[in-house]
Amino acid sequence: MTVTSQLTLTLQEASDASVIVDASSLRVLWYKESFCHLFGVPENDGSCSPLASFIRDTEAVKQFVSSLKKSDNKHSADVVHVQLSRNDCDYDVSVFAADYNGVSCFVLMFKIIVDTSHTNVIYPNDPEQVAVKLANRTRNEFIANISHEIRTPMNGVLGLVDLLSDTNLDELQKQYVSTIRQSAHLLLVVVNDLLDFSKIEANKFVLEHLRFSPRKIIEDVCDAHAFQIYEKGIKIVSLIEPDVPDNVLGDQVRFRQVLLNLVNNAVKFTAKGEVVIKCKTEASTGRALLKIAVSDTGIGVKPDLLNALFEPFTQADASTPRYFGSTGLGLSICKRLAALMNGTISVESEYGNGATFFFDVNLDLPDEKRAKSRDLSKYSLLIFDSHVTTRTSVRMQLKNTGINVDEAGSPDELERLVQQHDTDSNPYDIVLLDCDYPGFDTKRLESMTKNFLPFQRTKQVLTFPLGSSIRPNKLDIPQTCGFLTKPIRQQSLLDVITSMLDKGIEREREQVRNAVTEDSNREIREAERELSAGALQILLVEDVKINIIVATAMITAQGHKVEVAENGIEALELLRKNDYDMVFMDCQMPEMDGYECTEIVRSPGSGVRNPLIPIVAMTAHAMAGDREKCLECGMDDYITKPIDASNLAETIARWRGRN
Repeated sequence: MTVTSQLTLTLQEASDASVIVDASSLRVLWYKESFCHLFGVPENDGSCSPLASFIRDTEAVKQFVSSLKKSDNKHSADVVHVQLSRNDCDYDVSVFAADYNGVSCFVLMFKIIVDTSHTNVIYPNDPEQVAVKLANRTRNEFIANISHEIRTPMNGVLGLVDLLSDTNLDELQKQYVSTIRQSAHLLLVVVNDLLDFSKIEANKFVLEHLRFSPRKIIEDVCDAHAFQIYEKGIKIVSLIEPDVPDNVLGDQVRFRQVLLNLVNNAVKFTAKGEVVIKCKTEASTGRALLKIAVSDTGIGVKPDLLNALFEPFTQADASTPRYFGSTGLGLSICKRLAALMNGTISVESEYGNGATFFFDVNLDLPDEKRAKSRDLSKYSLLIFDSHVTTRTSVRMQLKNTGINVDEAGSPDELERLVQQHDTDSNPYDIVLLDCDYPGFDTKRLESMTKNFLPFQRTKQVLTFPLGSSIRPNKLDIPQTCGFLTKPIRQQSLLDVITSMLDKGIEREREQVRNAVTEDSNREIREAERELSAGALQILLVEDVKINIIVATAMITAQGHKVEVAENGIEALELLRKNDYDMVFMDCQMPEMDGYECTEIVRSPGSGVRNPLIPIVAMTAHAMAGDREKCLECGMDDYITKPIDASNLAETIARWRGRN
């Protein structure tokens, strides 16, 4: 029996998953069947493949191999710890030098490690434990693939919405585009949180600690449900106490996800009436306890189901409408996220009379002074709306301004109050008119605004719900009228009031305008000015047509030139012929992916004109470790899809001139 056959026979009989690699190239020369099983690759894909295609952190192996080469003891052995590229498992790897078919090689023998202390090693021939590891790996790979498949079309949706918002739109169209953007972002949040569920299970979840506005998130969630609640004939309103901080420090994505899930459930199970989000605070030094209640007038929850609502994969019987969503994970995720944020979540319900979910979270306060509201105490406003909670919401939104607010709940009361104030020579400065009042048709509204003389001495703002068939530009009303969509956002309300009271307020209005509707366009324009020194020549490597359209439009809108390659092979050909300032590289493409293409660009003898050209990964993969994988293969930076125009501009500015 030859030395070679003895070696392979010994490895076959051993319990470890083994592989023999060339000592010089670290390419696989021989592998055991269990090796491919553990790495999740077909058995015929192992031979001649580089070890780096299986193992993420090859530096540890290379360093050990280097020390072995310098050693006179060709049979020395030791253990190094590496992390597999296809999952988050750790392995003990026994490495020793040997000869295989006359080639100097090293044998690597793998054992799965259960915990980071390396005190409990599971051997690959333990069927139960290997099954658990393989199941976890399969789940993670499935989630990663689902992430990619969802993020790719979402990149097209969000990208085209951003491009559309930079065209000439009227105010209503801008509001529709804004709502599409918000809804798409909220969908993306759901996707991201589902991806994080496995992290929660493994206790590897890390929270962000960033500045965000609770009011803005609450209003965004209301807007995202506006069309749905209009179709159902119900109302959605936020009641945010004036002392709620403008900004807090915490994880806004998780905060939004909990709130979104609670509101989704409330809207889903409310056939008539309203959904109300209340928010108040209990402040202490440097901290704020936000207390949020989501109430509805829906079907409520049976007493025997209350305790099971937050258990994963729990569902009521098929005859009972459920608060669990389609997966039975929604409220379970909420409970776990709340706990991670040092918060709590609970529910109260009387079956048949709605439910209220309580979400409390303790957050840090940034070291900043609260922005002062403009003093409007010398002005007066009348709100006419059929919905008493909407009137209460408007009153709360304006409380800190000092403006005098009256309410009218019927057309007759509206006319009476306007007439009375006009007779007293104290006309209202602003009147908010509900265009969706039951029985209050547009003909009466048109007649009132044109023919009711007291209205001639006041400014009118028409309010109507998103989703309504009412088109303000089709109404026969004075051109001086303002417009607001419902649910009414505080900043939009303040904007329209101040602009109508004082046309010179536009500068102030621009500073505080809602970031969702205008800031992205302004940031793009600012980035364009910063890059006005000259256009860059950028190579875009992307195979999906809609992504090519979006990315090309975003880059050219910033004044740069774009050339497109649809896979790594085409990219290499162009990089060998032409000079570029930067490459945006998709990672997953046919024929040659972005990882392999980048490795070739960085390698000696690649033939490209500039091996040091900045390469930015532009990928729909967003799992833990994906960024590191991009950087390890030689890429310089990493942005995830859907691509944000301002983020793209910042990335170009960051790498401009670094080649």
